[in-house]
Amino acid sequence: PHSWGSNAARQIGREAVFLTYDGVGHGDYWLSPCARDAIDTYLTTLKTPRKGTHCPAVWPAGPSAQRQSPSGGLVNPLPELLGTGT
Repeated sequence: PHSWGSNAARQIGREAVFLTYDGVGHGDYWLSPCARDAIDTYLTTLKTPRKGTHCPAVWPAGPSAQRQSPSGGLVNPLPELLGTGT
């Protein structure tokens, strides 16, 4: 839950940055372009988002939207985590 993550960031101290996704569920990397960009930026450059950054909720369009990408974009390999398919 959000409270656990924010508590962990508080315990780490000033160097911690807690990115909040304003939607529901786990696995927001595949669902939220905002979260994906922040995570990818950190993993490739070690640059963190600003403290207090929120990513807006993105609601899935259905199970097939999570598995198929006609445009060749990212495909969620674990749609079960979002509760949008099997």
